[in-house]
Amino acid sequence: VVMPSQIAQKAIDILSPSMGEVWARAKVESACIWIGTDIEILSEYELPGFIEVFEQSCRRSLGNHTAQNIKQQLLNNLKN
Repeated sequence: VVMPSQIAQKAIDILSPSMGEVWARAKVESACIWIGTDIEILSEYELPGFIEVFEQSCRRSLGNHTAQNIKQQLLNNLKN
C-alpha cells in the first residue's frame, strides 16, 4: 500500500466525511495523476495545481458549495 504524502493525507482526511475514505483517496490520487505527480510525493510546489484540480473534481460529485468548503478547509489546514 502506497503511503500518501502529508498534504495528500490531509486532503483525504478532509474529504473522507463527505464520501468515505476509499473514495476520498481515489479523488486525491486522481488529482495527483492529473497534475503529473504521485500521491506519495505531492508537495507544496504542486499545491496550486492540485487544489484547482481537486476542487473541480469535488465540485462534479459534491456540488459547488461543498467543494468550496473542502478547498477552504484544506487551505486552512495546510497553513497550520
